[in-house]
Amino acid sequence: MRHEVMSSHTAPSGLSRPGLMHPVLHWTAKCPLIDVPRMLRVHRYTKPDKVRPVIRKAAEAMAQRAVEVAQPQASWRRVPVASNLGDRLILAGGTAFQCEVFGRLLKDAEEVVVFVITLGDRFDAEVCKLIEDFEPLEALFLESAGWLSIERLSTQFGTHLRHQLAAESLQLGLRMGPGYSYSVQRADAPRVMWPLEQQKELFSVFGDAPVPVELMDSGAMRPKMSRSGLFAVLPESRSRPGLTGVD
Repeated sequence: MRHEVMSSHTAPSGLSRPGLMHPVLHWTAKCPLIDVPRMLRVHRYTKPDKVRPVIRKAAEAMAQRAVEVAQPQASWRRVPVASNLGDRLILAGGTAFQCEVFGRLLKDAEEVVVFVITLGDRFDAEVCKLIEDFEPLEALFLESAGWLSIERLSTQFGTHLRHQLAAESLQLGLRMGPGYSYSVQRADAPRVMWPLEQQKELFSVFGDAPVPVELMDSGAMRPKMSRSGLFAVLPESRSRPGLTGVD
């Protein structure tokens, strides 16, 4: 079951009109059960039927444990795009991001959805406990299950947003995030990094609303099993630009 609530620290409902700031919303979901062969392939066990029983048993146990300890939740906010200068994206309210590919990848975006999503503190604590208990194999598999869960949940969250936007004749575009690299259109062109340091600007979009992820001075997030970024919001008539690489 998924739930969505409005933050008590949001602007009045009248500010959700187009061109003005939307409230901060919160979303929760159940952690998906990760496919064990996929977990094994992450660690280069390309033939799951050939994996030693002790290793497969550990992977199966940690896939189930991930479901038990994860507390998936996300916070998000729709923000109008004030200006896209090609290498500089400026949002309503003045928040600005710098990356050379904005002009192409976000050229038709009228708004963006800024988000954070996490598995929660309990997941991190469970990984640490396994390490302290000298169970490195289990800790490794639980961490892998966590990252795969974040990926699955990001997709589910995107589907949730897509359904909401469709009611306004809008569509969800590309997902981007600080610390990721992107290829420009030509295959022989160098990759471009959206600097991780701009996490600070991204988190500032939430203002004083409570969110389930804390930004550290290094630009890393706590809990560790978290992701941040933005989705483009496009008019229904526009197609998403081709993306030639995201890491």
